[in-house]
Amino acid sequence: MRGTGMDATLDFAFQAAAQGFAKGRPTTNLGTFFATDDYYTTTHSSVYAEPTFLGNHDMGRIGYLLGGGSGSEELLTRSELAHSLMLLTRGQPVIYYGDEQGFAGSGGDKDARQDMFATRVDQYAGEQLVDGTVAGSTDRYDTDSALYQHIAELSQLRATYSACPPAPRSSCTPRTPRACTPSPAWTATRR
Repeated sequence: MRGTGMDATLDFAFQAAAQGFAKGRPTTNLGTFFATDDYYTTTHSSVYAEPTFLGNHDMGRIGYLLGGGSGSEELLTRSELAHSLMLLTRGQPVIYYGDEQGFAGSGGDKDARQDMFATRVDQYAGEQLVDGTVAGSTDRYDTDSALYQHIAELSQLRATYSACPPAPRSSCTPRTPRACTPSPAWTATRR
């Protein structure tokens, strides 16, 4: 951000950190990632304005990126974890259509464009959702699906509590847990 004049960019670094976290990589990677937040904060921009995402039409869906197209209860849990991180931390979350329905896809960009209506594409109909069930050829607007419900609950938390997303951190590492509290400047503006 510094030296570019842009107010915000797509936060690809967040996507990589969130994907790694949901795959079970060390949490210290998240601490290292969030420690770079200041780079995105200038007099005209803030890391809190960065659009955060887990997948998109250029890279594929988070369900595929986490599980390679083989759905399971574990993949559903990992996808929920990734969505929790995106919705409960800084940034402006962007959910790729269909992720809330459990779409995983079978690869990158061209294999991540499933129909929300009952599909006529055999490839899409035969794909597994993140929970392991076969997508089939049915409309996908299920407000009772597990991932939809999870995202809805997180969205409600975010809307209800001003602490979501959390306050800026001065740093957050396992060796300095007290540093995972709001910075003094942020706290002073909230009084």
